[in-house]
Amino acid sequence: MIKITSDNKEQTILTVFEGLSWSGAKDIGCRTLSFSFLYNPLVKDLPRYKAKVGDKVEWIEDDKTLFLGYIETLPYNTDDDTISVTCQDLLARVMRSKFIGRMRGTLNELCNNICGAFGIKNGVNVENTHVHNIVSTGDLTYYDVLKTALDTMFERYTLYMDGSTLKLADHNIIQTFEIGKNIRSSSFSQSISDMVTRVLIIDNNGKILNAVEDTENLQKFGLFQEVYNYNKDCKNNLAEAKKLLKGVTNEGSIVVNNNNDCISGKFITVKEPVNAFEGTFEIQTDHHVIENGNKYMELEIKHVKLG
Repeated sequence: MIKITSDNKEQTILTVFEGLSWSGAKDIGCRTLSFSFLYNPLVKDLPRYKAKVGDKVEWIEDDKTLFLGYIETLPYNTDDDTISVTCQDLLARVMRSKFIGRMRGTLNELCNNICGAFGIKNGVNVENTHVHNIVSTGDLTYYDVLKTALDTMFERYTLYMDGSTLKLADHNIIQTFEIGKNIRSSSFSQSISDMVTRVLIIDNNGKILNAVEDTENLQKFGLFQEVYNYNKDCKNNLAEAKKLLKGVTNEGSIVVNNNNDCISGKFITVKEPVNAFEGTFEIQTDHHVIENGNKYMELEIKHVKLG
């Protein structure tokens, strides 16, 4: 069910045409909802819905609000009597608004301040007392402020909107997919184009202070070297340098039956029984489609090692 609130009047759209799509990407943050509905004010049998850019849009499935946002674009095609609607969720405003000044506090406090400024709820609650001190001269958005804090705390994270609430994706496995059982189609690839097998730690004068390496990959694939500049304010430079080590990239794309819990930044398990492979993959992009009773999703995924 899709609801559009225009001029303070809520309308349930009953003439959605050719289904809808709901998508997101780990590196983008905000999610997009797209759909079309029949519209012709000259045809008496068609409802005369009102919709304009900026109007509130809510998509509800099984009594749960999956999307809450606003209309971003609204092209009207007079040839086929349809209005196409593209919507962004509430995180889009946080991502597009520039911040000027200093913001100081724990991650929870930063989230509380920013969510309060944009009228959204804060569902981020991390047990960490580190106080961040972030300054922007207008070069950072409010979203960048949160990312700056998160970058110092987590190797892997994703912020997303759950209805009207900002949340941090957990690392629980959402679902298991197995080739030959519940995967409609799939493709996978391997690459070492981003591989780093050794990281040199240097000071401001270029002097080598230390080094970290992936011994197994170094012996197997040879030397791919990166440099890390020692930071006197960092608590653990070795740990930060190790983050630059990169192994074989395993990526894939699968088409499966729809599960609205499978969104970018969350984790799934993929099994391939012929070669006895089973791995954990992080969803990089997701595209959910509901049309003519057919519900499916296309997921771009990347193999990760948790722990």
